[in-house]
Amino acid sequence: MLIESELAEKFLFEYQLVMTYINNGKIPEGLADFVALRDELYNCISEVKANMSHAVSRELLESLDNAIYGRFIYLKKYKDGYVFLHPNSNQYYQVKGLTSSIEEICPEYSVVDTAILPFSDELICDGLLVPFNASFGSAMKKEIRDGYWLSKKNGTLNKIA
Repeated sequence: MLIESELAEKFLFEYQLVMTYINNGKIPEGLADFVALRDELYNCISEVKANMSHAVSRELLESLDNAIYGRFIYLKKYKDGYVFLHPNSNQYYQVKGLTSSIEEICPEYSVVDTAILPFSDELICDGLLVPFNASFGSAMKKEIRDGYWLSKKNGTLNKIA
């Protein structure tokens, strides 16, 4: 479940501009650079908003301001999108990917660092998934899955559209 390719290209282009700004004008090289810069990004959103409004869309700046960044549990792909649990808040998020299927990047019930943000009437994962070596037993997976179904049933599943 991916967003339209034009939207993905727009997001990635502007996201790279922001990362380049944070990297003192140097284009990041490779995934490790982007991951390290993302850590910095979510600590200086106010600065980015103040200094990048001429270079990137207001939409991206608002998206960054409303992002949830940190540790998540990726459950799996469902019919309407990929589901993540933010364990700190016990909130479930149904998102779309950018250019690659999330299930190709990490297995079901994986602990990952990523960012989830609204963009163009979609809730997306920023595409930078940093996995951790953790596994869950069947009872824990069931508990996580049941939490998802409960959030879907009672209307607390975070999604757009």
